Amino acid sequence: MSFSYEENGKNLKNSCTSESSQGTQSSDCHQLYDIIEIEDSAQNRIGQWLNETSNGKILQLSYSLNSEAREGSYQVIVSIGEVKLYHSFKVEKYVLPKFDVKIIQLMMYY
Repeated sequence: MSFSYEENGKNLKNSCTSESSQGTQSSDCHQLYDIIEIEDSAQNRIGQWLNETSNGKILQLSYSLNSEAREGSYQVIVSIGEVKLYHSFKVEKYVLPKFDVKIIQLMMYY
């Protein structure tokens, strides 16, 4: 079983594979996630979901950060029984890119 977490902070993807005499096969999973937590840069739990079940390969959850959220590394922690999976992501202030536009008029000589 493998997990991936998209950087937009909203999707936890769960995919299952099984070994057989014909090789590795993928199948849909209906997985129970005991606890899914979000921790901020100071390791405070700022969000959680309990006993969530996926209906297939994707369990989609969302959490909106406060506009004054601390910058730094955050973690998503997924607990399935005794197994814990961790994924980190960064929260940074978004700064609009700055640029200049210069228009130079060429002189035409006839």
